[in-house]
Amino acid sequence: MFHSSISDILLKTNEHINVRCCETLAELTLTSDDIFKQSRLISFLNDLIVPSLILNKFKYGGFNFHPGLPSHPGHAPFSFALYDGSLEHGVTLHRMIDKVDAGRIVVTRSFPIPPTCNQLELINLSIEQAAKLLAEFASMLVFDTELNFTCQQWSTNKTTKALFAQRCKIELDISLAELQRLIRAFGSGDGISLPYLMINGEKYIYQQSGLPIEDRKYAYLHDFLFIAT
Repeated sequence: MFHSSISDILLKTNEHINVRCCETLAELTLTSDDIFKQSRLISFLNDLIVPSLILNKFKYGGFNFHPGLPSHPGHAPFSFALYDGSLEHGVTLHRMIDKVDAGRIVVTRSFPIPPTCNQLELINLSIEQAAKLLAEFASMLVFDTELNFTCQQWSTNKTTKALFAQRCKIELDISLAELQRLIRAFGSGDGISLPYLMINGEKYIYQQSGLPIEDRKYAYLHDFLFIAT
């Protein structure tokens, strides 16, 4: 989804480069060795884990734009930042290694989280900040330039898709304050999991807005709507 904007930013810095965009690990794996030998990998808000066998083929290495600060490495950092009650969020540019969000850090950019900000809004703010950071470092990324590293360290508390799914399971006796906290942080899901209830063995998925779906069972918990799957 970011292909055209990423290409535009990089080509604006150097119109003579060839920008190739890959959406899957399979596409990246099929890249020819000739390309690897003259390229740098730029991962922009991507959750793919690139194995060292592929990373080591890039002459100029790989760099990732992580949509979170070093305090929140791993999956969906924006959601866990909200859930943890963080007052600020940001993006991190770092060297890619075969472990998720563990490579040496080049730079971070932070911004305050608006008090009423929800998950989707924080994702959009993260994308905007990441695009600005890409533009700022584009010239260093497209030319044969060694990037300097900071002394910043990643937190050892790395979030995962499994933890996101675990947070999405809502107990019927949850307090209103905790439910609001969960919906704010995880209400838009991660493309795999959404907040849900189990009622009499049946699963009810959180619906962000609108009226109950016709001919579908539904339930309210503290005025939040859930639809039977």
